[in-house]
Amino acid sequence: MILTVSVGCALEKFRDIRIQLIALVLCLATPGLSSADDSIPIVDLSTLANHSVLVDARPLEDCRESTLSGALCFPMNKVLSDSGRLANMRDLRWLLGTYGLTGSENVVVFADQPAHRDVVSVLFFLAGQSKVSRLSSASELELQSRGSAGALSRRAFYIADVRSKFLESVKLRRVNSDDFSEFARQLSDAGQPIFYWPASFI
Repeated sequence: MILTVSVGCALEKFRDIRIQLIALVLCLATPGLSSADDSIPIVDLSTLANHSVLVDARPLEDCRESTLSGALCFPMNKVLSDSGRLANMRDLRWLLGTYGLTGSENVVVFADQPAHRDVVSVLFFLAGQSKVSRLSSASELELQSRGSAGALSRRAFYIADVRSKFLESVKLRRVNSDDFSEFARQLSDAGQPIFYWPASFI
């Protein structure tokens, strides 16, 4: 009886140690998550880091036909309807996982319409993406490759922390692209704007 209890305690301690080790490995493997950048700067293509993930926020058909090499197709209407209905945060984060994103990547969003670019940029930012930037202009880009529209199932676990300090949940609300552009503008002014998400963001 004593031996059985001792073995059980030892196995429980071993399991706890394994869980702690796994958590440590995840933290070390995704350093960007611990140093998230609370801004969405506008950048030029020539200044981008080599390992940036490009996100095309134009309509899906346009992105699939021609975009920047390696770009992900993430049109605004994937999560924001024409009537102003916004997906909940849980579904947004699951969707980001279908693109193979974990939240640790340096994401750069572009579109031919700044409003579409701002919507997608702010959505990535609020979802917890470690670093989000916006391309200054898409008019001079060489769009010669076909974009990726994501998978039908999740390819990675999106584990970045939601930027809850910028969010307040409300029961009913319609949103539009102006709400996102204004949020990005206030964020650029070194403020801490609040985005009123029309559903629970937890």
